[in-house]
Amino acid sequence: MKYINKSEAPRFYRDKVRGKIALIQTMFANGDSRSDIWSEFWNNKNGSKQKKRLRECLLVDQGYVCCYCGRRINIQETVIEHLEPKENADRLTNFNNLYASCSGGNQTTIIAGSMTLNEICQEYSTTSGAIYALNGKTSFQNGEEIKVPKDGNGGYCDHKKNADTIRVKPNQTDVADRFQYSNHVYVEDNKNKTGIGIDAHPNDDEDVTNTIDTLNLNHQTLLKRRRDFVKKMNLEIKGRFEKCANDNDVLDVIERYIGYYGRKNGGRYEPFYFVCLFDLQKKKDKILERIGLN
Repeated sequence: MKYINKSEAPRFYRDKVRGKIALIQTMFANGDSRSDIWSEFWNNKNGSKQKKRLRECLLVDQGYVCCYCGRRINIQETVIEHLEPKENADRLTNFNNLYASCSGGNQTTIIAGSMTLNEICQEYSTTSGAIYALNGKTSFQNGEEIKVPKDGNGGYCDHKKNADTIRVKPNQTDVADRFQYSNHVYVEDNKNKTGIGIDAHPNDDEDVTNTIDTLNLNHQTLLKRRRDFVKKMNLEIKGRFEKCANDNDVLDVIERYIGYYGRKNGGRYEPFYFVCLFDLQKKKDKILERIGLN
């Protein structure tokens, strides 16, 4: 998880809140359900378009990655996440309480042509057969919606959190320092396999562990995805390291990669960029220690 520096609420959203706030407050006073109130907030002629624009604004702030796990997300599968539960009109409508989460293994929709079928199966831990069965067809035209089934291993992020409260959040400036990443074993096809899991920093407290459990951030799918992206990065770096003449050259390579993963490229962060940054920092610290500068 990484700190998200949110922008100012867009004008269209501020106007929408002003136009709906009295009704929303009345519905809260009448004891209507939170889901009904949220649905009513978007219930107008341009509601679906405005909701799409809001998703776009949240994704731009976050560099098109999930606010919790850091996997790449697009507008079709973005869930508008209330960081604090929707207990009153302010929490429900306040832009600073809204983030973009992945679907967390819940059924989602992908636009055909944006990804290959093989990429969809890999990204969402499913099979082509399961996708064909859910959609009732075996071919799709570009631009058509493809339903992707729920993750068979359960939920994570928004899908797991639901209305619960987490104690460590992406609006806290020190949030990245409270987590660390290491190898975790999981079982797949009756075999032990190794992925990259998330843990509390040794000097931290149970709030981090509670957050990891509430969001299910060590879900098997996330273990595999983190491993695959870090492995891809390390294979690329290995080729650069082989051309280095000394430790200083190696440090220069690491610094360049830290710079790359630490910024948005084309408006987007790399998937699981903060996991990659953690791995890069470990490499840097190891070299600095070896040459006596750490």
